This record gives sequence, C-alpha cells and structure tokens, in this order.
Amino acid sequence: MSLDNFQSLEGKWSGNYTLIIDPNSSPHTCPTIMNISSILNSKFLKLKYTWEFETTPHEGMILLTFNTKRKLIVTNWIDSWHMGTDIMTCNGYINGNMISFTGQYAASEGPDWRWRTEINLINNEEFEFKMYNIHPQNIEDLAVCVRYLRVKN
Repeated sequence: MSLDNFQSLEGKWSGNYTLIIDPNSSPHTCPTIMNISSILNSKFLKLKYTWEFETTPHEGMILLTFNTKRKLIVTNWIDSWHMGTDIMTCNGYINGNMISFTGQYAASEGPDWRWRTEINLINNEEFEFKMYNIHPQNIEDLAVCVRYLRVKN
C-alpha cells in the first residue's frame, strides 16, 4: 500500500461544500476550493481548502501520509471552524480508490466523539470528500459532503 494512486489528486479543485450541523435541519452550502500538493519527496499529501459559514470565511488543511511501518494512513487535520485551535490526529486505511481515517475530539460535555473522513477517488478529474461525526453510541452522521471537480487551467 502507498499513496501512489492518490498522487493524481495534485492540483486545484472546486465544488460545493455542504455542512450538515443537525441532520434534522437544512444543510449549509457554499463554494469551496481545495489545493492538493505532494510534499517531502511525495511521501505526504497536503490538502488545503477554503469554505464559509454564515458569510465568514474558513479554511482547513489535512496533512496525510501512508506509514509504511505501521501499514496505515496517518493524518493531522486543522480547520478554523471545526477544530478551532486544536489539531486532530487520525489513523486509517486505503481500500482501493478510497482513503478513510478517524480521530477523536473532546465534546463540550460527556465522552469524546469521533470524526471520520473519506476521500474517494472517482477518476483523475473528480473525487468525493465526506466527513462524519460519530456519536459515543457509534452512530454516524454525515457532517460534510463535497464532490470536487478538477479546475482546468
């Protein structure tokens, strides 16, 4: 396993960022741009994206690698809205054209919750980016959904 299949994601991408705060309420949708670059001799992918919530601009970044000794995906995720000043470290796996990784965060009260991210490579021009909020009872709610399309120069 390696990130070889995902090196094709390098470049600029655009889509509509759908944020679902409450599954029983209307989602928030806004334009998003993601720039993906391969760094440090192609051992890491850096995914940097922008979006907005209630007219306030936000940005996030995921630093992603495949740890060859542990045979798993390792990421650090930051986001100006979702994470505030915290950094979430996640572990996961590659399954064909999909990367999935999960981390946890401290809830405002009660036990920690988990957060899972999926990157599904559809082809060299399109990929899906989804994030799930996972309750302590192991119930998953879709929180973010984007279908990114490659920006042509």
